[in-house]
Formats: sequence, C-alpha cells, structure tokens
Amino acid sequence: MSYIVSAQKATSVNKAISGHFTSLNQISLIISKICYLEIYNVNENGLIPLITSRVYGRISYIQLMKRHNNTDLLLLITETNQYCILSYDAERGRIITEFNGNANDITKNESENGQLYSIDPNSRVIALHLYQGLIQILPIQKMLQQYRNNNSLSFRRDDTQSFNLKIKELDVHDIQFLHNCNKPTLAILSREKEHSFLCTYEILVDKKELDGPKNCTEVEYGGKIIIPLKNSIGGVLIIGEKCITFYDNNLNNSYTIPIHDEIIKYGRIGEDDDYRFLLSDPLGQIFLLVLFIDSNKFLGMKVEKIGDTTVPSCISYIDCGYVFIGSHFGDSKLIKLQTEKVNNNYFTVVDEMMNLSPIVDFCVVDIDKHGQSQLVLCSGGYKDGTLRIVKVGVGINEISKLSIEGLKGIFQITTAFNSKQVSFVVLSYYKATRFLQYNNYNLSPAQNIPFEKEETTIAMANILDNNIVQVTSSKIILYDSFYNIQSKWDAPANKKISLSAINPSQIVVSIEKELFYFTFENNQLNIKKVFVFDNEISCLDITPTNPNNLTYSDICCIGFWEEITLKIVNLNTLKVLDTYELGGDFIPRSVITTKLDNNIYVFVSLGDGQLVCYYLNPLNNSLKFRSKFSLGTQPITLRQFYYNNKSYIFAASDQPTIIYSSNNNLNFSNVNLNDSILDICSFNTFDFGDALCILTNKYILIGSINEIQRLHVQTIRLGEHPRRVCYQESSKTLGIICIKNLVYKESHSFKILDDKTYEVLDSFTMEQHEYVQSLISMKFLNSTQEYYIVGTSEVNEEEEESKSGRILLFSVTVNRQLRLEHSIKISGSPWKMCNFNGHLLTSIRNMIYIYKWDINDEGDINFTYLCRPITGKILPINISTMGNQIAIGDFMKSLTLYEYDEKNNEIKEIASDISTRFTSSVCFIDEETYIGSDSNLNVFILKKNESPQGVLEKKQLNLIGEYHLGSSINQIKKAKLVTDRTESNAITKDELIYITADGAIGIIAQLKEDIFTILKSFEQNILKIINNVGEFPYYNWRSTHLASDEANSLNFIDGDIIESFLELDRESMQKIANGENGGTKLGYTVDELVNLVEKLKIMH
Repeated sequence: MSYIVSAQKATSVNKAISGHFTSLNQISLIISKICYLEIYNVNENGLIPLITSRVYGRISYIQLMKRHNNTDLLLLITETNQYCILSYDAERGRIITEFNGNANDITKNESENGQLYSIDPNSRVIALHLYQGLIQILPIQKMLQQYRNNNSLSFRRDDTQSFNLKIKELDVHDIQFLHNCNKPTLAILSREKEHSFLCTYEILVDKKELDGPKNCTEVEYGGKIIIPLKNSIGGVLIIGEKCITFYDNNLNNSYTIPIHDEIIKYGRIGEDDDYRFLLSDPLGQIFLLVLFIDSNKFLGMKVEKIGDTTVPSCISYIDCGYVFIGSHFGDSKLIKLQTEKVNNNYFTVVDEMMNLSPIVDFCVVDIDKHGQSQLVLCSGGYKDGTLRIVKVGVGINEISKLSIEGLKGIFQITTAFNSKQVSFVVLSYYKATRFLQYNNYNLSPAQNIPFEKEETTIAMANILDNNIVQVTSSKIILYDSFYNIQSKWDAPANKKISLSAINPSQIVVSIEKELFYFTFENNQLNIKKVFVFDNEISCLDITPTNPNNLTYSDICCIGFWEEITLKIVNLNTLKVLDTYELGGDFIPRSVITTKLDNNIYVFVSLGDGQLVCYYLNPLNNSLKFRSKFSLGTQPITLRQFYYNNKSYIFAASDQPTIIYSSNNNLNFSNVNLNDSILDICSFNTFDFGDALCILTNKYILIGSINEIQRLHVQTIRLGEHPRRVCYQESSKTLGIICIKNLVYKESHSFKILDDKTYEVLDSFTMEQHEYVQSLISMKFLNSTQEYYIVGTSEVNEEEEESKSGRILLFSVTVNRQLRLEHSIKISGSPWKMCNFNGHLLTSIRNMIYIYKWDINDEGDINFTYLCRPITGKILPINISTMGNQIAIGDFMKSLTLYEYDEKNNEIKEIASDISTRFTSSVCFIDEETYIGSDSNLNVFILKKNESPQGVLEKKQLNLIGEYHLGSSINQIKKAKLVTDRTESNAITKDELIYITADGAIGIIAQLKEDIFTILKSFEQNILKIINNVGEFPYYNWRSTHLASDEANSLNFIDGDIIESFLELDRESMQKIANGENGGTKLGYTVDELVNLVEKLKIMH
C-alpha cells in the first residue's frame, strides 16, 4: 500500500497560447505542463502567476476560441482524446468547464503522425484527425448553444453531436481551417508514396458531409506545417524541409523561398498582424518571416535570423513585443523583441521558467555530510543540457565569516526601536560580553561604549522610547538612546540570573525557582511581581499576542525542569492559568509565541530535538495541542526573525530548520549548513537586506537567505546532453556521460567534475561511433581502489543493434585526472551496470553477466565470469539488486527475480511477472517487494507469493499495487529526500525517489493498512469537493493501461490530491471532514487532518 506524491511537478512546457481568456482588458499567457494548466499575466518585470489547475489527463492541445464582446473560450484536448471547453470566472478566480466529451474510439486505427486539431476561425466547428482516414467534426457552435439551453452534466458528457467524415488521405501531417471562407474549409496536408499534397474540403455541418476536395495541389515532399493566413487575401504557408511556399485559398498563385534550416515551430506576431511570424529550428535559432502584401496582392516574403534561444516546444506572441518560448529541453523563456541587436540577438530575455525535463538519470548524495540528501540530475537536452543540483531546504549565502569559539549566545541591537538596521552584534561569552559595531560593510569591535562587558549577557534588546535593556548573570541594566544608564536592578546576593525574556515594555528573569517580573516606566525598571514555583524554570517567553497592542503581554509561557511541563501564567496576578504536560523524559529548553498567517502558535522545544506545537486562543489564553515533530537529536533554541516582512521561526540545533506558514499551514525547511547551530539573531542592513547572524561552536556566519521554499535548484550548464551521472566518494568527484550533437553525428564523452565547484576536472572522449550506455562507480571485492566503470557500444547504421562494445575501467589520480586502467571487449550494448556484492553485474544485449575482478602479481587487471550468464531475456535494460537477489526489468517481459546461489555458484530464477510490460525502471522496496514502471506510464508493485499452491504459483510474482502516473519514469531509487521530522515513523516507510521525462521529481512511500484506509476515504472526499478542470473522470485517469487492457488503480494513494487539502479554505476543509457531496464522514477534525497531511508533506 503506497503513497505517491510530487516533490516537483512536471516542468516541461508542451503548449502555449495567449489571448483574452481572463479579461477583455488583459492578454494572458496560457501554458500546459503535461497535466497542469497554468495562466500568467505579463508585465515589464516578467511572468505573474495567476492560476494553476491540474487536469486529469495529459494535455495535447489548447486553443482559444473568440466570442463577441466576451472573453475567449479555451479548447483543451488530452492524449486520450477527451476534450472540454473552458471559461474563466473572474469573480471567483477559477476555471469553469462549459462543456466536455470524449472522441476516443478503440475500434479505429490511430493516426501514425499523432493527433491533429484545428478550430474554424469563426468558431463554428472543430476538426480532429485522430484516426486514419477520418476527420471528426465537433459542431461547437451548436453544441454550446444547446448546452446553454439545457445546462446539465449529463448533456455535457453524452450528447456531443459530433460526427465522422471519411477522407482518402491516410498519411496526414497537418490540418488547418482557412480564413475568409463562407463555409468551414479545411486544408489537409498529406503524403502518398513519394509525393505530398495539399487539398481543401468544405464541411457541410447540417448535412454532416465533406464536400471536396475543392482544390488540390502537389507541394514539396517534406511539407509538414500549414500556417493559415488571417489577412485579407487569406491563403496558407506551407513549411517544408527546404522551402516555404505561399498558396491562396484556391491553392493558386504560389510563391516560394528557400530555407537552409529545419523549421519545427512557429508563432504569429500579434493578433491582427498577419505579416510577421517567428520560426525556430531544433537548435533554438529564431527566425523572422516577413510577408509583403499590398492591395490584396501577395508580393513576396523573406526570412532573417534574429537570435538564439532555448530549443522550443512552442512559440506564443503575447503583446507589446513579448514572446514566450516554451521548451521541453531547456528553461522556457519570456523574451522581448528589439529593433536593435543586443548580444547578437534582436531580443532580450525578460524572465525564465525553470525546466528540468527530460531527467534521464540522477544520483542521491550527501556531499556536505550534514545528513541532508541532494539530488544531482541529468537534465535537458542538446545545447540546453545541464546538471541540476536539487536541495530541499533553505540555503545561506555567506557574506562574512568570523572564527570564534566559546560563545553562549548572540543578540542584535538596532539603531532605534522602530528600526530594523543593525548597530551592534552582542557576543555573549560564559564570563564576558563583547560588542561588534556595523558601519559601511564593516563589522569591527565597538569602542568606548558603556555596556556591561565583564559578565555573560543573558539577553539584550531594544525597547520603547529607544531605550536598550541588558540582562547579565547578576543584574538588569536600562540604558537610554545615548547608552547612559537610567536604571539598574541587582540580583539577590549569591544568586545568578539564568534566563530572561524581553518585550518592548516588559521583562521577566528567572533565578532557579523564582520569577521576577518588571515593566519599563518613565525610563525606570519597576518590579511588579515575584513568584516562587515548585521546580526550577527552564525557559521563558513573553511575546505579545494581542494585535491591538504588540508591545505588552498579559501572559508568560514558562517551561520547567523535572516536571517537564509548560505553564501559562497571568503576569498581572502571577496566577497559573493552565499547565500542559509535554510528555517524554526531556526537559523543555526553549519556548516562543508567534503569529504565523492567521494563527497564533506556542512552540516548545525539548532536549531531545522534539518540537511541541500548540495553538494559542488569544481570547482566553488557552492552548490546544496541535502536533509534535522531530527536528534532530539535540536541544533546540527557538528564535523569531523577519524575511521580506514575513515572520519566521528559526530552530537552531544539530539539524537547523526554518518554520513558516503557508495558507495557514505549517511548513518546515531544512537549513543547508554543515554545522550545528547554537543561536541566531537578525542582521538587517541597507547593504545586505534581511540577513542573519548565525552562531556555531567554531564561528559566526553572517549570511543572506535564499528564497524560502521546499526545493532549491542549482544549474550547471554543460552545453551538451548529459545521459548518466554517479558520485565517487573517494575522489570527491561526480562522473557524467555527455553527448555532444555535431553535424550529422554524435560525440560521447566521460567527464569528472569537482563535487563542490562542479568544475570539469578531466574528460575522456569515446571513439567515433562509440556510444556510452552505462556508468557506475564501485569498489571491487578485495580492492581498496574505487573505480569509474563506463559501458559503451559501437553503433553501425547498417545494423539493427550493436554487436560490440567496451567496458572501460577508470581511476582518478591524486591530481584528479582520469586514468584508463583496463578495457574489456564485449559482444553488444551494456544497457545497465551495477555493483553486485563487489562484482560487476551488467546486461549485454539479451544476457546478464557477472564479472569477477582480479589483479595479478604484476599489477595487471583481469576480468573473468563469476558464473554462467542469465539468458532468455529480450532486452534487459533495467537491473536492481539487494543482497544476493537480482531484479531484471525487461523491454517486453516485465520483471523477473533471480538469486545468486553462492554454494553452487549459479544464478537461479526465483519468480517473474507473467504480464507483458515494457519496463522503464525497477527497484527493490524490500527483500520481498519490488517496484517498476512501464512505457504505458504506469507504476506497479510486485511481491513474492507468500502462500503458493504449487510450483507455478511459486514462480509468479503477485501484483499488489498499480497506478497510472501519466508520466514516463526513467529511474526509481531507494532514498529519502529529507530526514525524518515526524514524531515517529508510524505513517510511512521505505521511501523511494523517482524522476520523469517530463521534469517531475516524486516520492513513493509504503503505508500501513490503517493509514491507507484513512487516506483512501480522505482522497475520495477531497475529489468530491475540489474543482475538476475539464470534469474528466479521475479514476479513469488513474486506471492503469497495459496494451489493450485497463484496470483500476490498486493500493495507491494520490499524494498530490491529499496535499491539495492544505490549499483549501476552512469551509471546504470542513466539508471534506464531514464527507459532504456523497463522501464518507472521516471522524477527524479539520485540525487533525491538517496535522496528518503536514506530516506526510514533510517527506518532500
């Protein structure tokens, strides 16, 4: 029973359009990212996100349809031929499904050139070419009119009025409706034998007939794109391999110009300007095509290169010179066209949209050794190839670092009470205090200031009237704005102050079991109350919570030794309002009250790294338990800071964490620093903005904060396509396989990079026609040397498959250079390699070999077979091992499990999956359970048969889980993206990370049966409440597709649906908890459900 969730949703952009979808006064950009529809507004600063909606299907086409005096409608079609018409409700800020249907027909032969669509310019009909010899017509004008007259879901889904029209063309490459035609007129570009033809047909909607061909002409054989012209003369442009040709609506009066580059995408410049087009080739070169038209006569055209950009998947002109270039192989870009050249381009890049796709390989490493994994991804393709370093958490950019030891705490003193700008940093030692003064980028020892320096400082802060208060181990001192002492209070003889909490108008200090409460009045310290408790105080907080008075608090939160409780005390009476048991055996070490979004929280940290969280009710100052989290193993110090005017909590410990709220839900982000953090304070300056001063055992670090989000991605641009990556601990290097695309050929190379700077240290170029297939780093049995092993194949264009190749053994020298130690000739392509208990296991062609490594007295390396190879596979492209077990993922024969028998030195087949699956990845979950993915975009889980009735059943793996992900998984590996933060591991176990061709990163974790049951009902309830764009059936989308069979999802929970609960308003959350709209009452409060989802979300 599994939980599957996206840590990073798909980033590949496959379609982009622009128009008046959200407003008549604003042109919006609409893009599709596989299963997501995103809408943006655009200004001079870049893209402004407006709305993101998931679609239950892979989006293959989007196009706008004009309406008179109204916003545009949006046609959306999926790869399974579902379609819908969408509108935008500006008042509610959501997308509305006006109409939907399904054009799928499993009895027909699918078009070999994929789905083709076109909308009549007058929005009368939509033409779909999905199956050979057929054009399906949707009379959308009639359909929408009937829908408005009979607004019902049953009509939307069933009564489509669509009809099919037979055509003689079987090899169709494009279809487009012509402009300036009285009847819907469709142009069809097709091929027959060695010829290409362009023909036009009229659609007779009332008769449901096709009239034509009205006109037909032979065009360039390489013709593949039709561009219909909207201007007064109409006509089309045909883009071929060698030329661009203009034809009028009667397919006469042609005009041709040659082109020297393959054109794959085009975009119009402007809604009404039909004289200029942007074109692009597979290398990302952008061209401007200009048409010359005068007095309704076509005079000619020309093409000119205007620059280079990312390899495009779509081009969409927005407005005022802004153009969006969507990409599958690189970052998508927003550019602005210019009349003058800027860096060899007639455009400038205004904004970029990160794209990780396609991710073909990854490795999980903990380079910094702070217990936090990071992913190294092989991303992108062609000239846009990159390595992406993905970290979960918050990065700190070092501004300055000061080596210093023996500090107990640090504090910030600002230039004035209402100022955020730092004046002093207070360094508290165990028996002294020192002050650093900030001025003009410099932090230097403060001179001639009267602050107390000969004792440790417990606390120090700015307060009202621009005064400053300092608490030392023996006294409280009140200074004015000129640092003159105004008032002082000395602790009782032979007593030491151990703790203090300060707010703008109050202060409390503790001495063992005693609490002393003071106020600041008329520049004097006024003692108000003294209270003696039964146990020694361990932590204090008096943060104001009343929004009408943020300088004064009625209550004090107090933690205690021994009894391990938190008490809420009324400061006016020192009466204990309530006592809360914290549980466990470790004392509370830090407490803080804060408002995050609309909730007031009290956080209490315990000595074992646990964090207890309560809600505070400001009306009666009562607490309500919310949740408990593990943030490490050492005591935590809690500090509040502000970043971009938003409040955050820094939990300083061995695993430092920043706590923040998003949509009234708590989020936890790791801080990516190598060392344990003892304390922090704000360090706000005009020069560095909202920085932090961070204290460790060895140094003080002043650093700026990266954007606080879950995933941080660092880009290492390669300029070529990375195919494989692995990490070598001993040499501190990353090994990568790169493919450089040259004219009519590829060049493969193996490179090593420094694991910190990512600088290329050395490179080894393969022989001509030698392609690299696999890469690992490993130590052989009885060897101390770690090697990079590269598997290559020799490619001969005249042969269907490679019949020879090499296994190359590299070491990294002390100078961090590659040295080829050994080479083995093999009889085919080594699809996959892995370390099998110190031996090299590899799949070559249709066989599995295990190589034994040896070195003789002369130092020569020898490889011999450990045992007889495995045969009987078709194409074993995926391998995973655990102990002596080997799981083989075959191109057609699904998954087979083998085991190495050491006693008999042989590999035995244990069991196999009897289904036919084209596997794309396999991985062990545990010794009994295995996970895989297939080319039909499914994920499946298999398990050994626990109670076989006979030999045949024993040889079969049981299918215990399957799920249609809708994205092609390239790799699955057993690893964690973040360290555990939940109170226990009771919710999930056996986490795995997967990467996809669409740029997604995901987590799969195993669930206990009782948790799965809760989440399944929870998932069903959410689906009954949330907005379903397109209103496509969810469970059809998640049903697995295997050849011609389809089966319901089995034993999987959709984590993206579960975690969408946190994005909803409180009313919707309550409806889900109550099971409204036909759901099941869950028996949990909204807060309990929020807590459950947050614990699941912590995995990523």
